[in-house]
Parts: sequence; C-alpha cells; structure tokens
Amino acid sequence: MERVYAHNWMALSKEYREHLIKVFGIIPTGIREVIDMTQVSDGVTNKDLEVITSEKMIEYVGSTEPFSRLWDLTLMKVKYELNPPFDLSNLRQVSPEEHETIKVTNEEVKSEPLIVPELKTEEKKKFCDSCDSKGIAHKKECIKRVTK
Repeated sequence: MERVYAHNWMALSKEYREHLIKVFGIIPTGIREVIDMTQVSDGVTNKDLEVITSEKMIEYVGSTEPFSRLWDLTLMKVKYELNPPFDLSNLRQVSPEEHETIKVTNEEVKSEPLIVPELKTEEKKKFCDSCDSKGIAHKKECIKRVTK
C-alpha cells in the first residue's frame, strides 16, 4: 500500500476524516452518496487522496517509516489530537471552602415545621352490610351474620 484509497478513507470515522482534511488540505471534488441510510462516499475521491504522500506524513508524524507504518502513526496522532489525555499532575483536591454547599444545623431543622399532607380518615367502604368487614370480601354469605 503506497497510497490511501477511498475504501480505506471511508472506513475511518467522520471525526478522523474531517481532521485529516484539515491537516493535509484535501479538497473533496466528488459527490456525497448515501445508500440505505449508509454513507458510501463523502465526496473525497481517490484522486483527492493523492495529496496524502509519504513526505507529508513524515512531516506530520516526524518519523521516517514505510508508508503503511506512516499511515498507522498518522491515525494514532489524529486520535491523540482529537482525544488528548488528561494531565493528572494538575488535578488537586478541592477544599470544602471552595464548594458552595448549604449547611443546615439541627436547630434550623427543628424550627421549620415538617409539612405533611393531612391524612384522610374516611372510613373505607364496607364489603358486607351485616358486619364490619373492610378488606375481606365474603364468598357466599357473611360468616359473622347471625342467623335466626
């Protein structure tokens, strides 16, 4: 592989392709094509990709390697530039004074009345007319019913 082809190009993510267009100054001359909700072409043709040469990749990466290795290093550098690592040496523990926290004391909690909605004390509807059953329905007749 001594050059990048359109099928290799389209295998890259959109973010990578956009970054490489900026880095190498690629000017898309083709058409964008979408088939069945899948992007087949983003307008970059094989002729447009001839801009990506070994010399430009050596300049971008800073290493002299074979073309395929330069392409891998280029993609690694793009990944690094798009997703730079965190600098853990700059992280520090934040003191409590720097946080805007609300401190509530026990006295403040006791002075504020707790708002509880009033419970309705309505009696539940009876299941039976002859007894005080409030939750168990009778099958045939009331077991507490006094028969004469």
